[in-house]
Amino acid sequence: MDLKDRMQKCRTQMNLTQDDVAEKLHVSRQTVSNWETGKTIPDSDSLAAISDLYNISIDDLMKPSDDSETTGKNNHAEILMGLGMLLVIVGIFMNDSFTIVAIIAGILIAMFSSEITKFFNNK
Repeated sequence: MDLKDRMQKCRTQMNLTQDDVAEKLHVSRQTVSNWETGKTIPDSDSLAAISDLYNISIDDLMKPSDDSETTGKNNHAEILMGLGMLLVIVGIFMNDSFTIVAIIAGILIAMFSSEITKFFNNK
């Protein structure tokens, strides 16, 4: 989540309009709108005032995106890729009719791990 998204989320959680925030921060509504759309970034004095208004530290307001959902999705894709590679390795050392199936399935799982993860996360 970006600064602009955090600012908008904090404002809406406090049931404030952009006009309300503008009045409290002594800026125009357009300025608040520009901050929330990412057209401009608040200066340091405004950041301090926003932090006080929303009762959130400047660090928490400014910290880089914590895409835990994305990180989790990438982690699932990495796990699937690892399982696919493990299946290929097991398939290589097997001496029966399942060998070729294991190798092909492992390669497909490893190749399409990201797509598989996206598919199941969208359901």
